[in-house]
Amino acid sequence: MLLAIASVLSAFYLPVGFLIKGHIVGVNTGEVSITYPQANGEITDSVKITNGDFSFKGHLDEPVLITLKLTGIKTQLYFFGENSNISILAKKDSLYKGAVTGSAVNDEWKKYLAGYKAVTTYAGTYYHKSDSVNKLFAGKPDSAAKAYLKEENKKLLALDMRFHTAFFSENPSSVICPYVLNTHFIPYFQFDEARQLFAILTPAVKASYYGKQVQQSFDIEKRSGIGARPDFTMADVNGKPIKLSSYRGKYVLVDFWASWCAPCRRENPNVLANYKKYHDKGFEVLGVSLDSKKEPWVKAIEMDGLTWTHVSDLKGWKNAAAEEFGVKVVPSNFLLDRDGRVVAKNVREKDLGNKLKSIFNY
Repeated sequence: MLLAIASVLSAFYLPVGFLIKGHIVGVNTGEVSITYPQANGEITDSVKITNGDFSFKGHLDEPVLITLKLTGIKTQLYFFGENSNISILAKKDSLYKGAVTGSAVNDEWKKYLAGYKAVTTYAGTYYHKSDSVNKLFAGKPDSAAKAYLKEENKKLLALDMRFHTAFFSENPSSVICPYVLNTHFIPYFQFDEARQLFAILTPAVKASYYGKQVQQSFDIEKRSGIGARPDFTMADVNGKPIKLSSYRGKYVLVDFWASWCAPCRRENPNVLANYKKYHDKGFEVLGVSLDSKKEPWVKAIEMDGLTWTHVSDLKGWKNAAAEEFGVKVVPSNFLLDRDGRVVAKNVREKDLGNKLKSIFNY
């Protein structure tokens, strides 16, 4: 009797875990893996596939996004997991479309994505209009056309914010919300909107894994936001330490990029043109690469004719300067004044030239 009671109590106090069972159509054998974050680091587990079937057992500290990979296949399946019985049915050639059931949090994620379609549809219309206007004016729209596109962009941003405000208000205890802040707002420096939405959430969600990431980003933004005086030291292509604060007395664009980043490479000619125009007036550029290998980094510098100083610790997304500035996407840039204070962020294309023109009156 005592043994039976002890067994029941032991089972009661064991941490509840997850059981993920899946089947992949078109695969008989092979290996599948899952990767997910936890407070003490990223966890990866892999199992063998038998007749298309696989299963994972484990424990999550809290609901998080799980990435499922099939060895030899590039596409991946992303879903939110929790400590429950989860079922997955997918096809080999379209793994990312796999059906996931048994996770209430993932159901919330699907609800979010379904609602967000209205915003993406409107965004598609806006970008079509923008492309049409730019083609009509051969890439140089007049003031009326610019005003029109600006107003249309405001409508898109307003729709986006209305949707998220409604979703957050209806789901203040969902970890989907801080995850969205981390992926949709913070990477694009929309901190005012992120703070407004974050305030809606419950204390428990704010203290979650993704909630803590949001708060960390807020703390970083204080160090690198408008008016802040960030600093770092990093080696240039020759291994010489370069200190950002050594540029005091000049306006400096801290330009985060990478050789593998196509949008960065497209923007480089614009940065170069402005560098040539304003360098003699006190404008500098400090390129910070998120490359992980030196050879492609140096080759890209030479190919694009970038004559300013470049630094990198070759740690990719773990670049220390990128972490100091809270950079989560490239290209990203920060314009510092002569006192080393941030006066603008993400000024690209014509906005960069207009900003420098206002500064140097030239």
